[in-house]
Amino acid sequence: MICIEMSQKSGVYTLKTQGHAEYAEPGKDIVCAAVSILVFTLIESIDERDLSERSVIEQESGKVLVSVKPKQSTEVKIRAVFEVIKNGFLLLEKNYKKNIIFLCVGVRE
Repeated sequence: MICIEMSQKSGVYTLKTQGHAEYAEPGKDIVCAAVSILVFTLIESIDERDLSERSVIEQESGKVLVSVKPKQSTEVKIRAVFEVIKNGFLLLEKNYKKNIIFLCVGVRE
């Protein structure tokens, strides 16, 4: 099961993922692929547009941490990016309850 936690506290947006979906064998797991593309989209959206004052990205097998402190002028854009990614995780959780747990604290429209 993949555990996903998204939060916003003291102006810092954080995404943590841990685990494996175990929907199918490695390399053919559509749930893992969907989670991965959402995480990669989040990272690329932040880096490509230079939206953060400070960001930390840690990746290892089955584990990701993304922590972002937006620039004052880009906080609304960061919030919007996190909101879109949050909606993707909510859809995955709704359709793959046995494979994903999603917890969201403080990230809102």
